[in-house]
Amino acid sequence: MSDRMDEIMLRLMRQRNDDHSLEAKSGGGKLDKGFWSTVSAFANTDGGLIVLGVEEDQATGTFRVNPDFDPRAANDRLISGFSAGQDKPPVTPIPKTQIEVDEFEGKPVILIDVFPMRGDSELGQRMPCYVTAQGLQSGAYKRVLDGDKRLSSYEVFQLSTLYEPDYSDSETVAGATLRDLDSNSWANLIDSYVKAGSRIAYGTTSHVEVLERLRVLDRNGAPTLAGLLALGNYPQQYFPQLFIDVTVHPSQEKSESSTRFLDRTHCDGPMPVAIEDAIKTVLRNLRTRSVEQGSKMVDEPEIPEIALREAIVNAVMHRDYSPQVQGRQVQVDIYPDRVEINNPGGLWSDRTLENLDEPRSSTRNEALANLLSNLPTPSGSSRVAENQGSGIQRMKAGMRSYGLPQPIFHAHIGEFTVTLQRFGLLTPETSEWIRSVAPDANHQERIVLAIANGFGGVSVKNVRETMGMDSDDARSLLLTLVDAGLLEQSTDPDNFTIRTGDSKFDETDRAILRSLDRDHPESARHIADAVGISLAALRPRLRRLVEEKVIEATAPPTSRNRKYKLP
Repeated sequence: MSDRMDEIMLRLMRQRNDDHSLEAKSGGGKLDKGFWSTVSAFANTDGGLIVLGVEEDQATGTFRVNPDFDPRAANDRLISGFSAGQDKPPVTPIPKTQIEVDEFEGKPVILIDVFPMRGDSELGQRMPCYVTAQGLQSGAYKRVLDGDKRLSSYEVFQLSTLYEPDYSDSETVAGATLRDLDSNSWANLIDSYVKAGSRIAYGTTSHVEVLERLRVLDRNGAPTLAGLLALGNYPQQYFPQLFIDVTVHPSQEKSESSTRFLDRTHCDGPMPVAIEDAIKTVLRNLRTRSVEQGSKMVDEPEIPEIALREAIVNAVMHRDYSPQVQGRQVQVDIYPDRVEINNPGGLWSDRTLENLDEPRSSTRNEALANLLSNLPTPSGSSRVAENQGSGIQRMKAGMRSYGLPQPIFHAHIGEFTVTLQRFGLLTPETSEWIRSVAPDANHQERIVLAIANGFGGVSVKNVRETMGMDSDDARSLLLTLVDAGLLEQSTDPDNFTIRTGDSKFDETDRAILRSLDRDHPESARHIADAVGISLAALRPRLRRLVEEKVIEATAPPTSRNRKYKLP
């Protein structure tokens, strides 16, 4: 068994299940629709691995070799199924794959890597991949957790038009007239273009002609969707659901409390106004902390305003405005530990999570983006949007300057979510502890100490990812704290812990933390086995770590299903 196969089986055994990128199949008989639906799901999402010849015992959650698996026959069927030039292939289009033969417990298995189509310049424009016999609308799948789920009609539409120009924001709004636009707003917009040296007004005889050039109006002088959203008196007269919904939740999830929400604001009106109202609503519901600026203390919100602004502006500017989702809002959800900004439409064109950092502008809504990047905010202090492809970098820089974890981006078919953590590392309690042990620490040193204090240790990788440093600078910073007597180097030269005696965690605590992650809760029995202590010795430690919010429990203390994970 290869090292890769060893890791695959350890992963399956540990999880006792398949997951979002790994599927075990027995491989007996023909390659059925279940196999090809998984191929479709992996191809349409983030890719994945199918292990053929391994079956799951549903009763025990264990995996074993299928004794009836015929690798030669299976390989012949795979070669036939994935070959080009078929009149009716099992899936359309055929994604790129890599097929290898390996072994498990001395028996052959076949590994099929299915690569995502989206990142492929040719296949990406032919999405989605679907089971041919089921047809496009019924046979296209996506991967959700450990299963294959049919794409909705909207998701099929999204993938089918992913690389096509989208002119939804330039469509004429039926029934709207020039009177539905704010005359001061569009006059100031035109004036800003002229003052900036634009030739937008050359050859025109009226403001109406200029507004047509800006796609605020169509050729007949009727407002477009972009024009109405950017300059309208009240766009929701025609599109009641195109507003920003800001909701404050009392618990970590939407459904965990009988109290549905603590505050809710529908931020409507033209988008420049709605954006400002949304930002103000979020800031109003965040805590503040006092920080030193020069010789005085000032209050700042727990999430930097620049990060909130970029996330909300991007959601408005890059969302899908096609008729299929004009009934959905940009949603801003405020939880006790985070703020989530969600918009319909997902990433467009060749944008992926992997290239999201690239400083280039790519938008499905060209007319709206152009208007928002030239319109002043209601206060007049800046433009509503930059539209230079630098919003993600500014968002990350803002979070980093506060000592907060980097934004988390979730790109699903048909929607996109940004998660911003609240307070993050530098909670008031942690800040007070740092002041007590290192009163002269600079900002970077405080962040490193916060990581070490919160997670029982800190590594070169942690510092590099959190603070945007290269490895050499991260290591130098860590060694500075070692020299100051605040950290000590472990046997691994890239890992550090708080100096013994200063840490609230001992080695057993740190072993408990190392046995957990954020995505896969573990039972007390599993943790005890991993750490090498008895359940009786473990349970008081788990209670203390839960009370200190270092780890999270998934159920009440009396529940037999109680498990633990990192927050």
